[in-house]
Amino acid sequence: MAQTDSITASRATGNTGLRWRVPLALIAVPFFVPAVMTLVIARSDGSSPDLNDYLGNLMLYGTFTFFAMVILGLPLLWLYLRLNQRSFLAFAFGGGLCAIPPALVGSGRPTQLSTLMFYFVIGVIAGLTFRLILFGVRRDAPDREV
Repeated sequence: MAQTDSITASRATGNTGLRWRVPLALIAVPFFVPAVMTLVIARSDGSSPDLNDYLGNLMLYGTFTFFAMVILGLPLLWLYLRLNQRSFLAFAFGGGLCAIPPALVGSGRPTQLSTLMFYFVIGVIAGLTFRLILFGVRRDAPDREV
């Protein structure tokens, strides 16, 4: 009952920003992260990726990242919203933790610690990007309803 009242009050004030920001983040972040990851790997090898390989990797990893975000990230987001948690540290740590199971599933075997750390860092970047899309830079952003 109280949640319905807060949603009604939110609609009355026009504060429904998360209604379009969550889908935007779910579309943008899964493809932004593989784009950065592919460029970092290509630059560390000293090679420049072929456009077809780059777009193929972007679509493959983007789709995989999207499903990982939906399965692991959305329940975490709803928990954060329920607890009114908006800290950068929470989203960064949550994104890093959500990136490790797909790394283990994708490899099919236990991977090296350096590989897991790489995916953790990529997850931290994804979590921070997701948080910035949802709430912006301000820490004291007004409450928004989903």
